[in-house]
Amino acid sequence: MAYIPRERDELARIFLGSIITRSELDDTAQGSVIDVLAQSMAALASSTERRIAGVRDAFDFRHATGAELDERLAEFPPNSISRLSATTASGSLTVTLLAQGSDLTIEAGASFSASTNPEIIYSVRSQTVISAGATSADLTVEASETGRAGNIAAQRIDTILDAPSQILTVTNSAAFTNGQEEETDNALKRRALLYLQSLARSQPPALEFAALSLEGEERITLASLYEDPSVAGMSYLYIDDGSGTLGLRVETGNRYTGTATAEGPTVIYHDAPAVNELTITYIDPVTSLTRAVSPLKYVSVPERGVIYLDADAIPASAVWTLGAYEIFTGPIAEIQRIIEGDPANPASAPGWRAAGTRVRVYPPSIMRLDADIHLTPENGYELDTLSQSVETSLIDELSAYRIGEPLFVARLTELIMSVEGVRNIRLYVAGTGDDATPQALQDLYPAADRVIRLGTLSIIPSPEET
Repeated sequence: MAYIPRERDELARIFLGSIITRSELDDTAQGSVIDVLAQSMAALASSTERRIAGVRDAFDFRHATGAELDERLAEFPPNSISRLSATTASGSLTVTLLAQGSDLTIEAGASFSASTNPEIIYSVRSQTVISAGATSADLTVEASETGRAGNIAAQRIDTILDAPSQILTVTNSAAFTNGQEEETDNALKRRALLYLQSLARSQPPALEFAALSLEGEERITLASLYEDPSVAGMSYLYIDDGSGTLGLRVETGNRYTGTATAEGPTVIYHDAPAVNELTITYIDPVTSLTRAVSPLKYVSVPERGVIYLDADAIPASAVWTLGAYEIFTGPIAEIQRIIEGDPANPASAPGWRAAGTRVRVYPPSIMRLDADIHLTPENGYELDTLSQSVETSLIDELSAYRIGEPLFVARLTELIMSVEGVRNIRLYVAGTGDDATPQALQDLYPAADRVIRLGTLSIIPSPEET
C-alpha cells in the first residue's frame, strides 16, 4: 500500500481519542488542555510524516528534474539510462549541372543555405563524385547547428555558398526533420518508465525502449510496435529518426550458392537483416533449365538471415543460388541485432525477442502533409518570418507523431494560430490554394504501418492581404 502522509486534523483526532480512552479526562472543547495537547502532537507528527514523504520522493526519479534526474537514473543498472544528446539535422540535396566531359568531385564541406534562413549552413558530409555526363546528383548534407534549428521544410534550400561553379541549382526535395534538442526531462522520464517495463524484455514497451535507447550520432525519435493480428507471433517494430530516410540505407547482400543432396539443404543462411523475403533458384540437373523453388517449400526469415526448406525443395545434385537481395544498414540493422541477440556474446547482447516469435525492425511508410496555407499576419509582422515560424512549429509537431496516428485539420489550425503574429489562416489541398475554388484540406488517416511527416508547404498571403 502506498505511503500517504496524514494531515494534522486527522492526527489530532487520533491523539485526542487516545487521551480520552486512556485517562479520565473528557473535556474536548476547543482550547481545552487535552485539545491543545492533541493539536500540538498532531502538528509535530504531521510535519514528521511530510518529511518522511519528502525523503521518499527525493529518490523517485518521477519527481526529479535536471541534474538531479540524471543522478537518480545513474543509480539504475550500468549502461541502462542516460540523457540523449542533441542531434544535427541532415538530409539529401539535389543539385543540377550541365553535363561534364569528366567526373566532377564535390568535396566534403561544400556548403549551401536557404534564402529564407541564411544563418544555417548545410555542408556536404563526405566527398561525392558525380559521373561524367550526369545532369543531376544527390548530396548528403548536415546543418551547421545542432538541434531543431537545422530542421527545414522541403524545397527551401536554394542558395549555393561554396561549391563547384558547374552546379547550377540546388534544392531539398524532402523536409529535414531529424534535428533534435537534448532529451527533455519528460522524454527521459518516459524512457526510464519504459525501461522498468522492459525488464520482462519481450513485451512491447521493452522493444520500444531498446530502439529509443540506441546510442550514436543518430537518435531514434519514433519506436512503435505493431503486432500483426493476421500472423500469430509476428510483430513489426517501426522506427524513424525524424528524417523518414532510414529505409533507404541499404546495401547489396552476398548471393550464396551450393549443391543440393538427397537430404537437403534444409537450412540456408544469408546476410541479415534482409529488406524482403528471399527467393531461391536452381539449375535442373535433368533439363539444365533454371527453375524457382516454390514458396510453399520454404520459409524465409529475412530479419535473422535464415531460410528453412523442405528436404525435397531442391532436387538432389541441383546447384542452387539465392536471388538478389538487399540488407538494411544503419540504425535498422543495429536495433535488429539488439533484439535478436548475439549467441557469441550473451552477456552484453542477450536479445529481447521471446521464443517462438518474430520481430522485424522496419522503417514506417511515410505519408507526407502537403498543403497550401493562406496566412494573414498581424500588423507589424513580416510574412517571411511568420512562414519560417509556422514551418518550425509543424516540423516539431509532426516529428512526435506515432504510427497510425491521424492528423486533424483542427489541430493544425490551433497550432498555427498559436504562432505569435498570425491573425488568421486557411488550409487547402496542395496546388489548389491559388485556384478560384480552392479545396479545403481534410483530416489525414494513415494506415497502421504509416506515419505522417511534413511534406511541401506553400505559405502565401491570404487574398484580402494581397
